Amino acid sequence: MASPVTTSGLQGESSSRKLGLAKAGLSTNQSVIASLLEQSSRHLFGPTSQPTVPPKQQVVSITGLTEKLHYLKPEEVTLIKRAFQFADAAHLGQYRHSGEPYITHPVSVAELCASWRLDAQSIMAALLHDVIEDTDCTIDEVIELVGDEVAQIVLACTHEPSEDKTPEGWKKRKQQYLDHLLAADRLTDANLVALCDKVHNIECTVRDWHAHNHDPSKMFVGFNAGWDLQLWWYTSLADAFDKLEVPADLRNRFRTAVTTVFGGTQ
Repeated sequence: MASPVTTSGLQGESSSRKLGLAKAGLSTNQSVIASLLEQSSRHLFGPTSQPTVPPKQQVVSITGLTEKLHYLKPEEVTLIKRAFQFADAAHLGQYRHSGEPYITHPVSVAELCASWRLDAQSIMAALLHDVIEDTDCTIDEVIELVGDEVAQIVLACTHEPSEDKTPEGWKKRKQQYLDHLLAADRLTDANLVALCDKVHNIECTVRDWHAHNHDPSKMFVGFNAGWDLQLWWYTSLADAFDKLEVPADLRNRFRTAVTTVFGGTQ
């Protein structure tokens, strides 16, 4: 989940979306920034506001991702770059709780998908998996960009919207996600993208766990749910993934990270 912040220096709240459409080739008027991004696939994020942790000025690149895509056709890699550019613009001004630009998360998820040699549709979905949930982008825009098949994977990875930010509301949304995850008609490709998403989240949590010297009271500060609910969520996810047809190594990687943080309390 992104930490939404106000983006300064943009003309209206839809500017970043228009930029994303332009960069993704959905408009005939291509901006100078889009042209630069097409050449380098890099974007310099300066701080636009203050998230919980001071934002980090960071160059976010998909070079690491594209280097893993040697098994795909060049035209598929081009489509993946377009998806990145769209997601990049959509998440502009959003940060992880760590202070990193939020786009680093979907890029990391896509890299994990690529390490398992998932197809281009799944990698595009990984890059876009939070644009509906955490930005003002619509499903129609996603369909226009990448087609219905990818959009359905994105939807399957999206948590139900809710105005209830209480712990009870948070748990209700997570339970709905778990129910969808185990639905009989669930897309197999969506399960793989979802697992890669959750692996990255829990491994970031492991990093925080070590940084906070294994002190539960310092964990999940600024989140909508504290330690007990996070324990329920991650152990429930691990149990759910154990029931799905996903790679055992990746499933075990998730379970190991959950155990590292929540260990004997499971």
